Amino acid sequence: MRAQNPGPKKILLVCSPDCNRVEQHLVHAGYWVTKVGEGTAAIERAKHELLNAAVLISTGKEMDLAETIFNLRDVNPAIEIIIIASPDSAEEKAAQTAAIAQALPETTVLKASELDGYLAAGSLAARHVEPHGAERKC
Repeated sequence: MRAQNPGPKKILLVCSPDCNRVEQHLVHAGYWVTKVGEGTAAIERAKHELLNAAVLISTGKEMDLAETIFNLRDVNPAIEIIIIASPDSAEEKAAQTAAIAQALPETTVLKASELDGYLAAGSLAARHVEPHGAERKC
């Protein structure tokens, strides 16, 4: 009996319109990317789509990074969360991002320059979300 192909991995990319480079890297790595501009739109998409991961670069003005992550995890507890931290972020912003990652241990924080290595290592590809929301290692 052949195993069913789970289909393409779906990634939710939450960012301002100028994050085309990250989107291109994800598409090149074989992911199906749904791009939204803010956290509120991300939550709505997560409610209606089965997503493997969310890559957060910016979440807009209505919802901050932590609130977006908590809401995404409420909608889909198995979703992998990756934060892309700007290399030119102020120290305070970097400390806030680190605090969020520490509070949510299954959150990955990367610099944009580290994303290719993360994708090439297959770190994201190892996760598959079952239709009922349970996580399974591939």
